Amino acid sequence: SRIYGHRTTGKEYLMAKTADTIAIYSRKSRYTGKGESIGNQIDLCREYIRTHYGDAAAEHAVVFEDEGCYIPTNECGKFDALPPEYSHLYLAASGVLVGVICIADPLRPEAAQVLRQLQKLGITQTVMMTGDSDRTARAIAAQVGVDRCFAEVLPEDKAAFVRDAKAEGHTVVMIGDGINDSPALSAADIGIAIHSGAAIAREIADVTIRADSLEELVTLKAIANALQKRVGSNYRFVLSFNSALILLGALGILPPATSAMLHNLSTLGISLRSMTDLLEQKPLP
Repeated sequence: SRIYGHRTTGKEYLMAKTADTIAIYSRKSRYTGKGESIGNQIDLCREYIRTHYGDAAAEHAVVFEDEGCYIPTNECGKFDALPPEYSHLYLAASGVLVGVICIADPLRPEAAQVLRQLQKLGITQTVMMTGDSDRTARAIAAQVGVDRCFAEVLPEDKAAFVRDAKAEGHTVVMIGDGINDSPALSAADIGIAIHSGAAIAREIADVTIRADSLEELVTLKAIANALQKRVGSNYRFVLSFNSALILLGALGILPPATSAMLHNLSTLGISLRSMTDLLEQKPLP
């Protein structure tokens, strides 16, 4: 076994890996290993540290190892108590951590409710992909209630996930508002951008919604469901009605003029029905 030290909370965190050696030299992709991808090496390292030393140590081991910093022993409690839902910026002086800036990316108040409504409307699986740390991503995912969560992903990782999901036979809807979401928006079956997001995301996306509320996602899904239902209903009616006209005409029950008139009237009726609203109009307050 090889043993590597990780200076994180003023202690030497030791990791031994007998089967496949994992050597972490820095967080700038200088990783070596046998039989493991770069991502798996990082995950294995963090999982070992998380098991033996806790979540906070696992999330920040690579960062502090890279920068050669450590946390004063008497400040470890404060560091471990940092709220997980925030992104953290670290301030160090002479190799000693002296402060942490917590950056909040507040969750939209309607996000959890919108997700539940989408699931009721037929969305079978929800996935959150973010470039934030695993600790922050898991905290946000727990608040929202997504089925799966992926953290520290790159733009190409998001697009690869979308392509893999499509290859498995899923219909994928991607929602994003940043430049880094653009490859996934392009790869998805339906890309939805936020109006206040990056211009390139709006250009690539199939649909753009307003930024003031995520409730529009529920409206979009309800419209899509109602439209599919109406198209199926119209198709079944036209097929059965015209088949009946042909049968009655062939049996000599209906004269050709009457059959033609009924056909045209049915076409007119279907057209008028298709012009009505798909959703019920809510009364104004």
